[in-house]
Amino acid sequence: MGDGRSGRVAVSTWRFWGYDFVLGLIFLISSVLPLAAWVAERRNLKARRQKALIWAHYGIDVVLVEVAAICMLTWRVLGLFGSKLSVRMDEMVETVAGALTKLPVTPEPNISAALSKLGGQLQTLVEEQWQGKVNLQVIELMTSLAEEFQVGLATFLPFLGAAVLFCVASTVFVPKCQLTEEQPWLTRWKVAVGGPLFLLGAARSREVQSLCDGVRQQIIFRGLLLSILLAVFLAPVDDFDAGLVTSLVLKHRFTRVPFVLAWFTLWGLHIVTGMLAVHEIQLRQTLSEETRLVRDIDRQLYGSLNQPARAEEGRGAEAAHRLPAGQSAGVEDRVPGTPMAGQSPGPLKSPTLGEV
Repeated sequence: MGDGRSGRVAVSTWRFWGYDFVLGLIFLISSVLPLAAWVAERRNLKARRQKALIWAHYGIDVVLVEVAAICMLTWRVLGLFGSKLSVRMDEMVETVAGALTKLPVTPEPNISAALSKLGGQLQTLVEEQWQGKVNLQVIELMTSLAEEFQVGLATFLPFLGAAVLFCVASTVFVPKCQLTEEQPWLTRWKVAVGGPLFLLGAARSREVQSLCDGVRQQIIFRGLLLSILLAVFLAPVDDFDAGLVTSLVLKHRFTRVPFVLAWFTLWGLHIVTGMLAVHEIQLRQTLSEETRLVRDIDRQLYGSLNQPARAEEGRGAEAAHRLPAGQSAGVEDRVPGTPMAGQSPGPLKSPTLGEV
């Protein structure tokens, strides 16, 4: 410093993560909008309200899956970071307390002299004994904490098992259809990523009605399975761990309660939007089937009425084709005894007694 004074400077870094978080959340939700638009187009949903329901359901679904995946990958940091830090800090406090108990105590009548002497003893103790031990404990603390941020086998294998379980159970309540029979594993993977509504978009029209009830149950089970997996992975996390991590990341201390309430709120919205979306798809499919049935009935009815006239026209055309050249189709309808066109009538003949 310019005035020759020396002092300690505390450097603190702060990143404006709010803007990055909101931007990433927008990109995450936007990534599933094409899939939602595809489902709406496949099921012929034209109204904005119907499309908005599918978009909202897909947006909440991808947020739930993403939050669950992040928590499963960072469960060691969330659950062991605070415990290891508290254990190391207790060791450091015990080391300092043990050293203080070994200080020689000599009575001094003057308080200022006693404090000055104690300060000298502490400085000597720090320079000779504490500095090496405390530095070593700090290094061990940082090393042990850094290990929790590394994704090793202890972190990856449980996450892989949870992902496989989630994929296998993605169609457990869905009845059999062409997709599940022809490509069972590929369909499970697509439903695990794209949600249960993917089945209603990919299925054939005649299978949609039979799949709606199973898709409703699958939507509820999807959120329930994610909640169970989170409860298993985050079981070691207590309020101290949550407060420590949120203090380091958010600069504010939070307990587990706000996060649990936020999760159940999203899960409830996920169920509501899913039920409404399936209801709209089922209504649209019912209307389409009724319209198709009316068209088939009309086609059969008018076809049966027009069939005799068409058959008569066909027979007349065939008879006209078989007549000799120069003879019209009305020849067979001529009354016997009447002359043809261009033929003289001839002499009149009286009927005989037998003819009468």
